[in-house]
Amino acid sequence: MMAHTFEKCQLHAHGSSLTFEEISELEGMAPEKAAVEFCTSFSERMNRLMDSSDEVLRAAANLYCMARSQRIFRNSTRVADPLVCERLFVQWARPWQRKGNTNYFNMVLNDIDTKFLKMNQAQLLQMRMNRYVLEKKGADNNLAFAHHQTLDGCMEKGNGQHKGLPKSKDMKTWCEKSAWTKAASKAGIFVDDCYGVNYKKV
Repeated sequence: MMAHTFEKCQLHAHGSSLTFEEISELEGMAPEKAAVEFCTSFSERMNRLMDSSDEVLRAAANLYCMARSQRIFRNSTRVADPLVCERLFVQWARPWQRKGNTNYFNMVLNDIDTKFLKMNQAQLLQMRMNRYVLEKKGADNNLAFAHHQTLDGCMEKGNGQHKGLPKSKDMKTWCEKSAWTKAASKAGIFVDDCYGVNYKKV
């Protein structure tokens, strides 16, 4: 819990300082509410500093905002929230364009065009509901939290595990082998934990 006192003008760098009014307002709040308000105001202040004339401060503010949005995206994926992920993709479109990642930039434009011009509301809702796969119900299987994964991420993970199995001579063997991919992956983790790379961690 943050301390419920603030030193006047402790933060002062190119418009990032707290004003006397802001500090007085925070001091008049309950500790829990003051902590939330301070964190919220900090994020808003960092957003404003993304266009600062100070190059170092501008770089730090942009790094903070991008790291924060990446964490929000990761957490939103875990709880299967497609709306937040869609909004973040739109926000990342311009940085991708500036960096020269035209594939990702065009992906966002095509995604917007498909979802909001070519799909009706029922199709859009169905697509969002089927966007994620429930990977596990929680670290202890106690329903404390759910961990979801995107469909393409799930496919990439499965393909990577499948490549680790012995090579197949024909398509029939390849299909039959794919049914045991998960079991083989878990067996490999067990062997590593007991006798391999993770032995010292047990």
